[in-house]
Amino acid sequence: SAEQARASQQTTRYAFERAEAVLKDMRRLGASAHGASVLDRFRLLLTEIGHAMGWVRLVRAAMQHHCVEATEAVAANALASKARSTASARLIAATPHDVRLSRATLAATANVEEVVSQVEESLKAGDLYLHSLGAVFADEMASAKHAHLNRFFVIVPALTLSFVEQMLVAKEKLAKRARDAAFCDDGFAVGLAYVLRLLRQDADFAA
Repeated sequence: SAEQARASQQTTRYAFERAEAVLKDMRRLGASAHGASVLDRFRLLLTEIGHAMGWVRLVRAAMQHHCVEATEAVAANALASKARSTASARLIAATPHDVRLSRATLAATANVEEVVSQVEESLKAGDLYLHSLGAVFADEMASAKHAHLNRFFVIVPALTLSFVEQMLVAKEKLAKRARDAAFCDDGFAVGLAYVLRLLRQDADFAA
């Protein structure tokens, strides 16, 4: 029935009070000289990972922007692989029979084909950056050496509460024009999503 389904959903939903209790228990473990708890330092680590991922995305976007600008000097139909492979043949066919192309012209044609090919390959490679980062570290994170992270998703709600509290403090500092002020910071969300993906715990966290 609908009531049973609703009751089942409530029993499987992670309670806010439980996350708050974990956050308080973690703070009892002590703090650093700067007042950061163990959970705070863990959150900072995830945020730094997210910032690194953002930097990679920024570099990828810059590379793709440069590649797109490089193609502006090339005819649109020259970007197709088939058109590229027959560019020299078309050029020679369009040349009058009594006119011979110089070596410089043929070399220039070959250079254009090579440049367009490199630009196209660079555009394709740009989509693989984040995938490559995941593939490089996924096997290592799944090894027995990191078995302590098998239940990482359980601590995510408490980490999220820590992040929310930190952002509230940062916004208050912004109003007071104090140091370490911030309006928003997506590093934590990006870093958290990346680590969950590496550990293959997306489904566990969603459950």
